[in-house]
Amino acid sequence: LMAAQMLAAQALVAAGQTNVGLLFVVSEETDHTGMQVANALNLAPRWMVVGEPTEKKVIRAQKGILKVRVSCQGIAAHSGYPHLGHSATADLVHVLHELLREQWPSGPLGDTHLNIGTLTGGEAANVVAPSASADLLFRLVDDPQSTIDRVSSICSGFGASVELIAVNPPVPMEYVSDAITGYDFDTVAFNTDIPYFDFCKGEGPPGKAVLYGHGSITDAHTLRE
Repeated sequence: LMAAQMLAAQALVAAGQTNVGLLFVVSEETDHTGMQVANALNLAPRWMVVGEPTEKKVIRAQKGILKVRVSCQGIAAHSGYPHLGHSATADLVHVLHELLREQWPSGPLGDTHLNIGTLTGGEAANVVAPSASADLLFRLVDDPQSTIDRVSSICSGFGASVELIAVNPPVPMEYVSDAITGYDFDTVAFNTDIPYFDFCKGEGPPGKAVLYGHGSITDAHTLRE
């Protein structure tokens, strides 16, 4: 894929489009630090084409994300004498149950979806668990703060702590409808590095992103990817 992008850029340069460049970053699916560090390069593109599998459709909007780690603390004890300890895993199960039952916001981009990504905790089956945690990802359709507040409120009721890992609101890109012709348009439920790039550099109006690519996101993270 990178080779194809480099060949395409080379073809543009050979055709006289010398104001073209490529930017490759890391950590897009974790904490977006790659794009944040790239801001130090002081790039000021008029347009940035962000490659994602959009089925050859230009995207008008993407959902936002809220990634948090919910942690519970307990007291270790022999499981034959559970009254001598306190189970962090039991607390975490209750917290996650309440989060799954909650009615999260809906909007033009659809519903807010919660994914329980990873679970860790406990020491052994015969030990009352002293600690447990879960990494959660919300696909947001509105301002993140309301969801952050609700998550914090639910977790505090069980004595659980919430660590914020990454957050950004949905990204509207309706301008593509006026700027681009000859393509189909759509919205997507996944997140990208777009909100982490600082487009407000250089002279003139801020640059804009175009989210586009071949392939389908429904193949991502599956056995057929």
